Amino acid sequence: MTDGVHWAFHYLGAEWAPGGEGPDRYDCWGLFRVVQRDRYGRHLPTIQVDPRSAIACSRAIAAQRTSGAWHEVGEPQDGDAVLMAQGHIPTHIGVWIDVDGGRVLHAQQGAGVIASSAAALTSMGWTCRTYYRWADGG
Repeated sequence: MTDGVHWAFHYLGAEWAPGGEGPDRYDCWGLFRVVQRDRYGRHLPTIQVDPRSAIACSRAIAAQRTSGAWHEVGEPQDGDAVLMAQGHIPTHIGVWIDVDGGRVLHAQQGAGVIASSAAALTSMGWTCRTYYRWADGG
């Protein structure tokens, strides 16, 4: 945090847009990719996928998950990947932020970039399926 403001605050309120990678428009992968690059220096691939297609999103997330760059963790930390699902298959990704007991920063169609608590995610129909950390631990 700088001056008492968490870094994620600067992304809040941006619009949701398919293929968006900032600075004012994001889809879920675009937001995740930009945060990982700008905040952590991790360069993730661009994924050309229609973010409105659950099947396409699921396949893209699975490819990243099995790339070896990430490993599953039980307790998330600031900057970890959060895979979410509306059902059994993850189709949405966000970034764990250590704010107010833990929130997920994500780009939600119809809402834009928001930081959701577990209760808010549940009310939107999302469940946090798994958490992943960059393999180098940093």
